Amino acid sequence: MVDTFRRIFVECVLPLAMKYIEGRGNQSALETKKKQDKTEADQSSMNHIEIMIELEKDHYEIFDDYLEMVIQLGYLTLFASAFPLASFVAIGANMIEFRSDIFKLTTICRKPRVLKTENIGTWNLLISCIIWLSALTNCFLFGYSSKQMMEFFPSFYVVDVEGEQHFASNKGGFVVLLVFLIERILLFVGMAICACIGEIPEDVTLKLDKLAFLKRER
Repeated sequence: MVDTFRRIFVECVLPLAMKYIEGRGNQSALETKKKQDKTEADQSSMNHIEIMIELEKDHYEIFDDYLEMVIQLGYLTLFASAFPLASFVAIGANMIEFRSDIFKLTTICRKPRVLKTENIGTWNLLISCIIWLSALTNCFLFGYSSKQMMEFFPSFYVVDVEGEQHFASNKGGFVVLLVFLIERILLFVGMAICACIGEIPEDVTLKLDKLAFLKRER
């Protein structure tokens, strides 16, 4: 979560400071050129200056922003049982980064090229894989790498003199069975939610049907 502030500094604060230092010497010459163009009322020259200013900006790397969000989602879902409050911390971090990305798109980077697409492509598949895999990883953390299951089923574990937990005699098979049973229940709940909630909201479906009806009537 702390990495959010690192990204804000690297992506927004540092480039803005470098631009200010580099453009400080050329600012007076640029302002003089603008005043001359305004005096001459040469709109094409003004447009040329605006284009040159835009070209001096850095390229917007959409891959980096997608990668940051997917990595954050991976930490939140794959290891949710290790730190349940991470989701609430991520909401605050994303609100800060949301504003910083707006600032980056409007000030630091060039205007991105707009392309019409149906979805986010391969990222959608990657996100789906992470979410479904998180059921297994959290069950492993719950049963093997933490003392969470021992709090619910203390008869399945024993604690040695060093404070380390181990399976009780002839109880390891029950723990494995219980872990995979919980994992299957989570997968079933997830599939039920996907079946009940459509990919397209109902109000959007109604509007699309209305538009299709109006086109047929014409």
